[in-house]
Amino acid sequence: GATLGKVASVPTKFAMIVGNTDSKLPNAGLAFGASDAMAVREFLVEFAGYSVDNIDLVANGTAEQIMASALALSQRVDDT
Repeated sequence: GATLGKVASVPTKFAMIVGNTDSKLPNAGLAFGASDAMAVREFLVEFAGYSVDNIDLVANGTAEQIMASALALSQRVDDT
């Protein structure tokens, strides 16, 4: 079968990944939320043409941290 290889990054691709293992809601936590988010980031860099510099990853972040990351990313996107 075909073997996947590293894909060249495209400077106009951006992503924001949020993975929270914990939750304030009872029984709403995701056991592997944060680690899965990190795995998604690695996949995007290796196989989907994203630059690691264009991916914002928020692991176990608060609402404020998620909003700040979204704002920062939107400003970087506007600059392209």
